[in-house]
Amino acid sequence: MHATIYRSKIKLSSKNKISLSTKLYDSKIGKYNYFGPNVIMNNVIIGNYCSIAPNVIVGGMEHDYKKMSTSTILYKDQIRHTTIIEDDVWIGANAIIKMGVKIGKGAVVGASSVVLKDVPPHSIVVGSPAKVVKKRFDNPELINKHNSIDFSLSPGEINDFLSE
Repeated sequence: MHATIYRSKIKLSSKNKISLSTKLYDSKIGKYNYFGPNVIMNNVIIGNYCSIAPNVIVGGMEHDYKKMSTSTILYKDQIRHTTIIEDDVWIGANAIIKMGVKIGKGAVVGASSVVLKDVPPHSIVVGSPAKVVKKRFDNPELINKHNSIDFSLSPGEINDFLSE
């Protein structure tokens, strides 16, 4: 693990693969996640079994362009909303996810997408701004099966469940 972890409010399971130059700020990270190089996460809660490709930026401080100055140094009352990434989410390279957004279970965020609003579970979003282009599963039985997976289990336990 070669990540740079900032601030003391980090909760991180040891069962993650975190690439060099990943930066985590004030976040809670589940287990069995993969983080590519140059990922930045600020004030994020991330579930289990997520794949985060290189150069992804999630959350963080935003500038209020409606104020006299956009400099965050001049404003002590910065509001920081937590970004939530549920279980089994894949975020493609160079994606940007705005603070306060929720990415639903099993969703896919396409490479270089800019996510400005919540992403429903099992959706595939692409573009700038990101829009839902399709569902990950068309078959309701597959959606039910995916929803029934307990992503807090170990990989072996999930594989056993899926082979039943």
